[in-house]
Amino acid sequence: GSLAATIPMMFALDRLPKKFILLACGALSTVATSLVPLMESHGFYYFLVARILQGIAFCVTFPMAGAVTAEWASLKEHGIFLAFLTGFSQLANIYLMPVSG
Repeated sequence: GSLAATIPMMFALDRLPKKFILLACGALSTVATSLVPLMESHGFYYFLVARILQGIAFCVTFPMAGAVTAEWASLKEHGIFLAFLTGFSQLANIYLMPVSG
């Protein structure tokens, strides 16, 4: 889902207000995540659809990080902005994997 929606998301970020795109992707993520347990009990393909929807909702994070960096950070601060805005993906795995185990 994330791979398929990355290019359309970049075009949407250019043409539409970013806060509405982020709100829509957050709502999609909420609905898809809440449906995952129900879809898993119905079968693999329903579960796959829910996971694809989660991927579509996740794909907004990295283009949005680039858009926020381009609009808010000075040229000297682009690296630190991108580090803070994209570091959550790796830090979440470092923390959550041992805690959930």
